Amino acid sequence: FGRGLFRKQSVQGSNTSYKFFYQLKADHFVMSQLFGWEGALALSSPEFAGLYVSPQFPTFECDQRRLDPYFLSWLARRPSFWEDLATRTRGMGDRRRTLNPEALLSCTIPLPPVYEQQHIAARIGELAAKVDHTHQLRVQSAAETEAFLMKVLTSTVEKFQHFVTTIGTSFRVTTGGTPSRHVPQYWGGDVKWVSSGEVAFCRITDT
Repeated sequence: FGRGLFRKQSVQGSNTSYKFFYQLKADHFVMSQLFGWEGALALSSPEFAGLYVSPQFPTFECDQRRLDPYFLSWLARRPSFWEDLATRTRGMGDRRRTLNPEALLSCTIPLPPVYEQQHIAARIGELAAKVDHTHQLRVQSAAETEAFLMKVLTSTVEKFQHFVTTIGTSFRVTTGGTPSRHVPQYWGGDVKWVSSGEVAFCRITDT
């Protein structure tokens, strides 16, 4: 949650029961009435300007003389903000709790001068971009490492293609069960064992 809007497929007016929709502007703040208290809140962008959302997603426009929308969007990512919203829901049970627009408008937030809000939002945006870039580099590095290892493995085993056998001839197949809890050394000692749930086509480094 809190990561922005996403585009859904277009629908024909005859295929919906809604009587009206909200048209988005680039700087609209959007709240889900069903899941806003769980963090389903987002700031729109030029990419979504002109699109429509259902009445389940009321939209708000900041008075930018007092509140910077980007500053608000970062505040809305905080769990404490969601908890504040949660105290203003209606209905019983988590799946039936809903928010009305007044719930968001009644939330309390820190409000430094607008220029400070803009500075804070810009700084956090810069840090977020660096974190995202670092994450992407790690993902790319992991993929490149895996590809390199597979290349080395392939070139190595190709030298032994004339040594062919079935896997079954190289394994001793046994069956077992859960170790008895009446034998303490099986559970708290040095004896290691693997449960079936730990085998998921990956390397097991510890049990």
